[in-house]
Amino acid sequence: MLTNHDMDSRSPFAALLIGQPTLRRKIKLGVLAALDQRIAVRYHMTGMTSEETAVSLAP
Repeated sequence: MLTNHDMDSRSPFAALLIGQPTLRRKIKLGVLAALDQRIAVRYHMTGMTSEETAVSLAP
């Protein structure tokens, strides 16, 4: 309902959906198909390696 209300006469509704990988699976469900169709940009970040997360103790 939020994404359909007065879309032609007002600015579009914008939201960031940020979550765990389970969020992507839940959005793909049939109940949320209309929301899934309205998502314009999708981005998936992979986990960091141990080298990327290591703390450097050098001055």
